[in-house]
Amino acid sequence: MRALVMAGVAGLLILTLAPPAAASGVPEQWSAGPFTAQVAVMAGDVDGDGKDDLVSYNTYLYGCYVLRSSGSAFQPQQNWGAGDFLSSGFNGNANFVGDMDGDGRADAIAVRRSTASTPRGIFVARSIVDHFGVERFGTPKQWLNNTIAGDYGNLAADLDGDGDTDVIGLFDVATLAARSDGGTTLPLVAWAPPIRGGKATLAADATGDGKADLILVDADGTRVVTGTANRWFDAPVSWSAIPFHGGKKTLTADIDGDGDADLVAINENDVRVMRSTGSSYSPPESWYAGSFYGTKETLTADVDGDGDADLVAVNADDVRVLRSQ
Repeated sequence: MRALVMAGVAGLLILTLAPPAAASGVPEQWSAGPFTAQVAVMAGDVDGDGKDDLVSYNTYLYGCYVLRSSGSAFQPQQNWGAGDFLSSGFNGNANFVGDMDGDGRADAIAVRRSTASTPRGIFVARSIVDHFGVERFGTPKQWLNNTIAGDYGNLAADLDGDGDTDVIGLFDVATLAARSDGGTTLPLVAWAPPIRGGKATLAADATGDGKADLILVDADGTRVVTGTANRWFDAPVSWSAIPFHGGKKTLTADIDGDGDADLVAINENDVRVMRSTGSSYSPPESWYAGSFYGTKETLTADVDGDGDADLVAVNADDVRVLRSQ
């Protein structure tokens, strides 16, 4: 924040202005060389040091690899295990990284449909320090034996504000929630009607109250269903009537460190943001006037641990970061 002092007939008037949303200006190479990531890349603080790390999901016997953040670079990749899971790598129809047990360390999460060789449900490989003092993912455990792999995909967010990551399934007939109680998953609950955005459906705490909201990005604007005692059954409210979605990807994260999630549009030639006020989105702003996206994945993560989300581009031969300032 910065203060603007103006002289007037009644004395000095001090206005507090929010800083403009912007990247640091220069993409930084945080890791050189390939990152073993065959299926998916996610971000989360797997070692509990306050900085987000990168986690990859892979196929048979590879397990999950981790790029740990030092705050200014990623350390060489480490195999954190959880491979050879039911004759495949540890991955599912949807893959996430989040703190399922409330210990401050993000865990690996796989959401699977039932097949001839694999059971359905949610499987969690907890981030642990084993008896040899080695940090890794433990043996995957089934937390839910039910169908939560949605017809239209899955989301992961803290729905009830208890600090644990929950899983959301987007189905034709309902939006279902599988909430974590810290050691297993509670029975499925209908959390919302079967509503989705025309361009993107996201879940994040846009209001800053600690509970995830449902963000519906449409072709002509963005609607939000706030998390309340009524779950997500309240009518969606228009937060912006301005078309805002990325040509490459649309993301949500707290890019200005004020406690509520903003919208990020990744385009071919630039990156733009709409910041949340807690009850609406402000007009679009330029965040980076250049091309920035990864050939493997583009995601938001607080990799330097300063409280606001940065942009991460995972490429075939390196990982680059645009820090939020």
